[in-house]
Amino acid sequence: MASEFSMIRLVLLAQLVGLPLAVAAGPVDYSRDVAPILRDYCAGCHNESEFDGGLSVETFSDLMFGGDSEDKTAIVPGDVAASYLIQTVLRKAEPVMPPEKEPQLKDEEVELLVRWVEQGAKGPSPEMDLSILSNLSVPEMSALADHRDPVTAIAVSPDGKWRAAGRYGKVEIVSSDGDQTILLEGIAGKVKSTEFSSDSKQVLTASGVSGLKGIADLWDRETGERIESFGEGEHRDILFDATFSPDGSKIATGGYDRIIRLWDIKSGKLLRELDGHNGAVFDLAFSPDGTVLASASGDSTGKVWNVESGERLDTLNQPQGEQFRIAFTSDGRSILGVGADNRIRKWELRSRETAAINPVEIARFGHEDDVVNFAMSPRGDWLVTTSADRALKVWSLPDLLQSTVLPVQPDVIAAMTFLDHSRLWVTRLDGSQELIAIDPEMPQSSADGPVASIGESEKAPTAPKEEPPSEMMTLSEGDSDDLRITQLPARVSGAISSPDERDTWNFSAAAGEKWVFEIKAARSKSKLDSKIEILDAEGQLVERAVLQAVRDSWLTFRGKNSSASNDFRVHNWREMELNEYLFVNGEVIKLFHFPRGPDSGFLVYPGFGNRHTFFETTAKAHPLGQPCYIVRSFPAGSDPSPNGLP
Repeated sequence: MASEFSMIRLVLLAQLVGLPLAVAAGPVDYSRDVAPILRDYCAGCHNESEFDGGLSVETFSDLMFGGDSEDKTAIVPGDVAASYLIQTVLRKAEPVMPPEKEPQLKDEEVELLVRWVEQGAKGPSPEMDLSILSNLSVPEMSALADHRDPVTAIAVSPDGKWRAAGRYGKVEIVSSDGDQTILLEGIAGKVKSTEFSSDSKQVLTASGVSGLKGIADLWDRETGERIESFGEGEHRDILFDATFSPDGSKIATGGYDRIIRLWDIKSGKLLRELDGHNGAVFDLAFSPDGTVLASASGDSTGKVWNVESGERLDTLNQPQGEQFRIAFTSDGRSILGVGADNRIRKWELRSRETAAINPVEIARFGHEDDVVNFAMSPRGDWLVTTSADRALKVWSLPDLLQSTVLPVQPDVIAAMTFLDHSRLWVTRLDGSQELIAIDPEMPQSSADGPVASIGESEKAPTAPKEEPPSEMMTLSEGDSDDLRITQLPARVSGAISSPDERDTWNFSAAAGEKWVFEIKAARSKSKLDSKIEILDAEGQLVERAVLQAVRDSWLTFRGKNSSASNDFRVHNWREMELNEYLFVNGEVIKLFHFPRGPDSGFLVYPGFGNRHTFFETTAKAHPLGQPCYIVRSFPAGSDPSPNGLP
């Protein structure tokens, strides 16, 4: 009997220990007990933006309003069986909530929801019926003993008299002579962008709290007072950018919630929403005339919008990764973008008033890692890019040719802008800042850059006028040993009898002379797969040209044999141009004709029959997936600055 009593007592204790404190407590409070559960498990898909199933749990009134189904009420006070939301949580109705792949409610949390409905599903007073997303619980973290708050956003006023540096929660505005400082304080979260108005009298900042809200603040530069705030209540996550329209009448805001919003500065009212991105909006830019807005997004696209109507004019969808920055060139004719696919792209702007495709003008392999930021010089003739690899590179505009590589930075650059035409202001994640000299006298590349001229290396040199056959020196294989040919042109003949055999002939030629060397084995019906090499006096190969890869790709769909000139299918072919050289495993060919559609490929020169090769390379067979590169040619002896590709 005693042992039986002990067993009963043990079971009761186990049940009491496992009983949640909340269940044992008194009345369930909506704000304290229910709202946190709805926020953690439901509000991600059922809010005023997502509205899955027509149900929002963002406010108590939204929850009680219910969803799409007329015969299934989400919450029926006092009746758990009739409360469709509770039944889905109890796994007694379909679809079960939360979905199986999502985090699941704990038993005590389910019990709280059940008891709340049983007690009448009481909510807050109407004036306290606020969005459950307006409060965010974050863990407390102790600050590091030795740290410097990095400057995350910088700007220089159009009149050149002021500099703004944004950190967490504040912006410091300093006069160019350093005599005056204005502090903008009380900013929510990290300052992600800052910008001066065209008259230099106002400052715009973008910030917010991740997972909670995004805010753009307009400030009086002279007094440091906040004039207006935009976005709080509309933007549901941090803002990454806010920018003035050229005429100063509007601002555009964009951030992690994917929605771009246009605001009237004078009234502070929302003009329109631009909805179309499927990822965070990282950057915004107005065209110089203010009629077009461009956006860069984490959905691997840029988009072009009509400012007046909000119509999406084009999607710049050629990128292969997130796009972090976007801008118009100073003349407004082109759009520049960089992102996680390591590329710098330049699109021709055609969709100014109506929808149109904006074709890629130039695509450059920029860095060996994500291209995270860029800055354009005040005169619009230089572009400086930076990457997660901490590299800084200077590119000429409008042709986007690499001009120089600046020293590798000690840490990743957080923000950068030109202070003037010859000085670049950079800030880094380690808290450091620096002014870097940009030589304004750097030679600006032409559209062809340092590419060798046709007569130098891109085209086979023209053969000198042949002497009459009676005067051409003719030598046989037996004459080759240590023979120095003193007269050109000449004709030699020989035979190869073993795989490792080679015949060597010596000749004299002066610098600047151009000669054609050709093999007539095939024309003589020989089965020899012959090859000729031109060596200098030391026996080293004479350098024909230097080729540098500027874009990487690979063969798709199928491999190629050593003769075909059609159907060369390569990855991301839209970023390639006709007459560019394609390097494939030692073979150089030239693009002749664009693909005619998704089920075709490039024609390479000559466009029919056996393909031609360039720079004395030999045609080869190539397997599917073979890496290939668009290359530029430089004169022999050149040492082009490295760009991360071969």
